[in-house]
Amino acid sequence: MWQKDVSFSVPLKKLIPKFKPLTLVWINPGSFLMGSSGDKSDYVHGYEKPFKATISQGYWLGKFLVTQEQWDIVMGIDQSQNKQLQDLPVVNINREEALSFCTTLNNLFEAQLPSGYRFSLPTEMQWEFACRAGTTTKFYNGDDVSNLSDIAWSYENSLGHIHPVGEKEPNAWGLHDMLGNVFEWCYDFGAPYPSGDAVDWIGNANELTGMFRGGSSYQSYSLAYSVAGYIFYCSTRGYSFADSKTPNIGFRLCLRH
Repeated sequence: MWQKDVSFSVPLKKLIPKFKPLTLVWINPGSFLMGSSGDKSDYVHGYEKPFKATISQGYWLGKFLVTQEQWDIVMGIDQSQNKQLQDLPVVNINREEALSFCTTLNNLFEAQLPSGYRFSLPTEMQWEFACRAGTTTKFYNGDDVSNLSDIAWSYENSLGHIHPVGEKEPNAWGLHDMLGNVFEWCYDFGAPYPSGDAVDWIGNANELTGMFRGGSSYQSYSLAYSVAGYIFYCSTRGYSFADSKTPNIGFRLCLRH
C-alpha cells in the first residue's frame, strides 16, 4: 500500500465507513530554485533570496488540505458538531495540534509505513517544491495575476469565506489549493534562508514562530501590496506564533523521510 512512486489514500474507512479519502500524491526528489523570482522588490527582509534547493528523498503530500471531517475522524471528535463543515479545510488549529494529528496517524499505521517514513508536516522546501510542480513562475499557472482565480480562492472571489477543498484547478502534479483558500502550516520554525546551495534544509532559528505558506481566501491579490498578487506567490513565506490559532490557517499532510 505504501509503495514509492504511487499515490494512495490513507485507509480511514476502518475508523468510519463514509469519508472523503485522505489522498497523498507521490513527489519525486529533485532540485529547484527556491525563493522569489529574482526581483528584489519581492523579498521580505531578505528571507526569500533564491538559492538552489535539493530534496534528496521522495515523499508523499496531501492532494487536498486536511478537512474538518478527516480531523474529526482521526482525533476522535463527534462529527455531529461539524456536519456543515465536513469538506472545508480544518482551521483554528496551531502547529502542535497539526503535528498531533500526524502523530495519531503514525500510531495507527506504524507497522505499515515504509522504513524511515513518518507522517508529519511538509518542510518549507518540500512545500514550495510541490507547489511549483516544475514551474519557475510567480504562480504555478504563470505570472499573470488575472489568472490567479482559476487556481486560488482569494478575497476577490471567495465572498469572504473559505471553500470546500478541491474546487479550484490543481497544479501540474495534481495538488489542489496550494495557493489560496487557507494558509498551510509547515514543519519549519522561523529562519532566514541559507546563503548558498542547500540539501533538505529545515528552518529552526526561532522556535516561537511557525512558518506557513499559500495565501488565503481572506487575502487580496490586488489591494495593499506593492506587487500585485505577492501574497499568493509560490515563494512567499508567512510566520506566526507557533501556538496561534486563526480561521485562515490549516495544514496538508505529508509522509516523509
